[in-house]
Amino acid sequence: MFSKFRNIIQSFSRQRNGSSNSHFPRSENPIDAFSLPDRIEMRDAFPEPVQYPILPDHLALEVSYACNLHCMMCPRTFEGVPQEVLPPELFEKVKPWISRFKYIHLAGYGEPLMSPHFLDYVHAVRQAGSRPVVTTNGLLLKGKMARRLLEERIDCISVSIDAGTPETYEAVRGKGTFLKLLDTLRAFRTLKEEASSDVFMVWVFILMKSNYRELPLAVEYAAELGFNRIVAKHLECTLTAEGFSEALFDTGYVPPPDPEIIQDLERVKEKSRGIAEGRIDIEIHPYQMGSQGACLVRPITNLFVDYRGNLSSCCYLNVLNTRPYLEPAPEDPGILGNLYQNTLDELIRTKRYSDFQRDWIEGRVPEVCKGCVQLRRMGEQNLFPLKATAST
Repeated sequence: MFSKFRNIIQSFSRQRNGSSNSHFPRSENPIDAFSLPDRIEMRDAFPEPVQYPILPDHLALEVSYACNLHCMMCPRTFEGVPQEVLPPELFEKVKPWISRFKYIHLAGYGEPLMSPHFLDYVHAVRQAGSRPVVTTNGLLLKGKMARRLLEERIDCISVSIDAGTPETYEAVRGKGTFLKLLDTLRAFRTLKEEASSDVFMVWVFILMKSNYRELPLAVEYAAELGFNRIVAKHLECTLTAEGFSEALFDTGYVPPPDPEIIQDLERVKEKSRGIAEGRIDIEIHPYQMGSQGACLVRPITNLFVDYRGNLSSCCYLNVLNTRPYLEPAPEDPGILGNLYQNTLDELIRTKRYSDFQRDWIEGRVPEVCKGCVQLRRMGEQNLFPLKATAST
C-alpha cells in the first residue's frame, strides 16, 4: 500500500500540482513570500562565501495568544490556555529592528485582531517602512477594525477558512459562525471598494480528509467575495500524532491516506481550478514541498517572536511545544533567547543561530528540527547543500 501511495504521488507531482491560473501574472506581492515558500530561489540568495549570520527578511510577531475559535487541528492546549496578547512593552523591544525586515507578519497561535494593541502595531510597522501582513480567522474584520486596517494600508490579509458549508466549518473551527463570517467578508469587500483599497486578500484552506471535497465551494465563495487568491495547503500540525489521520499526505506518524482518496482529491483539485479560471488566482500546495533545499517555512530567513518574548527561527520551535505530536517533548525547543533579556540583534548574532543556519545551508537537518512533520513534505531529494549550489 505504501509503495502504491508513493507511485500515485510521484505521478501527480509530474502534473499540475501547485500551478497557478495563467490569467493572473506573478507580482511583487507580500503573500508570495510566505504562502508558497518554494518560489523563493534560496540557493541564489547565498553567494559564496556565505557570511553568518544571514540576516532574515521576514519577522512574525505573535500579537495574540487569545482566540475566539476552537480549531480541531490547533496545537494550543485548550485546558487552561492563556488568553494573553503581546504587550506594548515587548513590542517596544522589537520596534527598533522592524525597519530591517521587508515583511512583518502579525500572526501566531491566537487571533491577532483580538489584541487591543493590534492597530497600533500595524501603524508602527507601516511607519517604520516595513510591510505589515496579517493572518486572521476574519470574524473581527468589521467596524473600526476594518476601516483602520484599510486606512493603514495593510499589504495583505489572509483569512483562514477551511470549509464551504456551515456544518464543516463548525466541525473544523469549533463554532457555527460560517454564515456570520461570510456576511462580515461581504461588508469588508464593500468597504474595500469604497476606499479604493488594493489590499491583497487571500483565502487559506487547510486540506484535510474531512473537508477537501468542499474546496470547490470555497473557491466559489472566495471569488464572489473579492479575494485575490485562494491557497489550499496541507495539514501542518495536530494535537496528537493520531490527529494526522486527517492529513492528505504521508506524515510518517499514521498510515498514509488510501490511494482512492488521493485520486478523489485530484478530481476535486481539477474542479476547483476550473471554477477559479479567469476569476481568482488559485494555489494548491503539492504533496511534497520544500524551499530550495530547506524546510517549507523558510527557517533560514524567518524569525518568530511569541507573545512572551521568545525568539526562534520557526513558529514550530516554541517553548509551548507547538509540535505536541512529538512524544516525549523535545528537551531543546529551539529557542534562541528572550527579548526581555537580550536585544534581537544580539540573539541573531549568536553561535547557536549561525550553526542552525549553517546546518540548513550545508544540507543537514538541525537537531532541533528532527521529528517535525514538515520534513516529510520535503522529500529526500530536496535536502541538498545550498552552499554547494550558491554560485551556479
